[in-house]
Amino acid sequence: MYSSRQKYALIGGLLGFAVIFISCFAGYQYLKKDLAPAKSSVQLISSTQLSEPLFIQGLEKLDETHLAYSSGLYGASTIGTINHKTGTVTKNMQLPDHVFAEGLTQVGAQWWQGTWKENKIYQYPANFFANKAASTISTNNLKIIAYPGDFWGICADNISGTVYISNGSDKLLKYDKNLNKKGEISVGIKNLNELECANGKIYANIWLTNKIIALDPKSETVTNTWDLTDLAEQISDENGVKNPDAVLNGIAHSTDNLFYITGKLWKKIYLVKLLN
Repeated sequence: MYSSRQKYALIGGLLGFAVIFISCFAGYQYLKKDLAPAKSSVQLISSTQLSEPLFIQGLEKLDETHLAYSSGLYGASTIGTINHKTGTVTKNMQLPDHVFAEGLTQVGAQWWQGTWKENKIYQYPANFFANKAASTISTNNLKIIAYPGDFWGICADNISGTVYISNGSDKLLKYDKNLNKKGEISVGIKNLNELECANGKIYANIWLTNKIIALDPKSETVTNTWDLTDLAEQISDENGVKNPDAVLNGIAHSTDNLFYITGKLWKKIYLVKLLN
């Protein structure tokens, strides 16, 4: 028989084990969400050689032939189009040298292009890309509005009227089309970068990784993760040098589960199918 002291010690030990087990299980569940292990596959459909590499920060489908892009770096930031059938890059406008361009998306009838640390968003009219053959175009009706804080990626759900902006943290900031803040989503994964709103989800590049995640904005949970390491390594081999800045960045929805993807300083643009 156990003495009273032994009984208390045994009960205390069991309780302590239970607390540790529950804590570890909870931590494991958090890590599962935080790490979002790759569980979905990628099918390469086609690739197109670009006429020149770009430091891609934003990518959007413009029409059946062209993509709109935003390219960064101080002294070299531009906005323009890519013919995804021929690979021809048209730089429609170069931004001031002190501006580092970031994400790009269409919000209603406007195009929004963010800036990294310059606390401003460039707003272009709907017909900004109308003359895709021009090397420079008119900036009539161009507006510049203030934005508080760092700016990385952007996408817009024009059905709900919600604009999502990333800033390198593990959160997505929610705004309306007048840039009034509506809240934020805690994703649990840091370095959220270029964004794409499609299929009722938010697709995001994770900076310094070869991964793309899909987030359900309603449940605020990561539903899929795709690892494009094989493709990124192929790009590195084709470039002949491993450039630490040449990372996966750029998602543009085509149709269904087809997406155009590319990266910073990549020589090609790819059409892939993101399988569930």
